[in-house]
Amino acid sequence: MTPTCPTLPGCWHRHRRIICWERISLADVLSRVLIASRVALLVGLASVGTGLLLGGGAGLVAGYAGGWADTGLMLITDMLFAFPAVPLALALAAILGPGLFNVILAISTANPG
Repeated sequence: MTPTCPTLPGCWHRHRRIICWERISLADVLSRVLIASRVALLVGLASVGTGLLLGGGAGLVAGYAGGWADTGLMLITDMLFAFPAVPLALALAAILGPGLFNVILAISTANPG
């Protein structure tokens, strides 16, 4: 029989810690996960949006102008695809410095496709 906590029902002592078991609804768990991961969601969505705007704009310019603009943008895109994404993102983040905006910019630049 495990010793129970006299102040909180459903709690028991183990290894000098108090572990409390609660009844938690699924919506409560989802809200806790979303609140805890808001920075990760912000970075992911902003990186995808920035990459979409930069890549879409470059694609529109290359498709409309053609010629030397198409060739130049294709060379830049080929250079970005030649580097591995994670070391390139780490190098860009180190060059740009700390900050949420710089991380978003580094991730969106390093993952063009």
